[in-house]
This record gives sequence, structure tokens and C-alpha cells, in this order.
Amino acid sequence: IFAAYHTVFDINLQGFIQWAMWSLVLVITTGIVGRYFYAKVPRSISGKELELTELESEGLDLKQRVLKILGDPELYERYTQGLGIPERVRKAGVLRLVIAMVAADFRRKFKLFRLRQILRKEGKMSRSAAKEAINLLRKMEAVKQNIIFLEKSKQISRVWHIVHIVAAILMFVVIPFHIYLGMKYGIVLVD
Repeated sequence: IFAAYHTVFDINLQGFIQWAMWSLVLVITTGIVGRYFYAKVPRSISGKELELTELESEGLDLKQRVLKILGDPELYERYTQGLGIPERVRKAGVLRLVIAMVAADFRRKFKLFRLRQILRKEGKMSRSAAKEAINLLRKMEAVKQNIIFLEKSKQISRVWHIVHIVAAILMFVVIPFHIYLGMKYGIVLVD
């Protein structure tokens, strides 16, 4: 925001000013996007990347906990219908995969919101049990998504890391020149 004010919101900049501004925008953008993909690579509490078997075990544990709360496997199937991610997405290209990841996140949020409304309306369980079931379903669906996207997420995260580092280096190389040229040829403040 400060950089945009510094350039007076002018996107038709020239020379080092343009390079400095757009390298900063690139670093910020890759940082935001990269953070999203970094969060998609599941990690343990210690920060170590989880393996597929650990994720599958966690998913089964969450499913058992949800089944215990709901009490009926038929209810579980009815409530979770349409929550999953198609298996064919696993073999998709990177761009299609990225779109599927973002779409799955939004779809999951919407479906869990609707499920919360259904659980409240039907009144088959207490409010706290319904809330716990929704939280467990949210975690379970996130684990399922992580299982499907595990390898691709790691690949995307590595590529993002390289792009982000290059953009940051570019910014840190260009900005000192921008400052130097601004001090040498810039406007002198008059009393």
C-alpha cells in the first residue's frame, strides 16, 4: 500500500521505478499465493511434512469420530455426499489442479455451511454435537483433499518457492538502485 502511495498510484512508471514497483508487487503476490499452497502441504506439529500413510490414518480416525457422533452410517453417507473431490483430479495438470484446489476449498466451505443448517433444522443432535461433527467433517475433508493433492502440492510449493526467491532477489537488487537514483536525481525539497 505504501509503495502504491509512493508511486501516486501511477502504473505507467518508467525505468528503475517501474522495476522496483512491479518487483515489489510480484513478491507480495507470490507471497500470498505461496502461503496458500504452503498450507496445502500437510505438516506435523514439529513442521515435518506428513507422508501419505500418516494422512490416511488421520482420515480414518476422523471418520470414526464423525460416525460415533452421528451414530448412523446412513446419516454419514447422506451428509457427506458431494463433499469429496473426484479422484480424476489427481492426474490433472498443474493449472487444472490449482483451480480444483481452490474450487474444492470454496465448495467444502459452502457444503459444510449447508450441512450445519440441516443439522440445526432436523434437530437430531445437540447443538454442541452438531458443531463438533461439522468441525470433524471439515478436518476430514481437508485431510482427504491433502491426500489427493499431496504430491502435486509439494511440487507446486517447490516451484513457488523458487519464483518467490527470484522475485525477492530482483526486488532487493532493484530497490537500492531506485533509492540511489532518487537521491541523486530526485526532487529537492525547498523551504
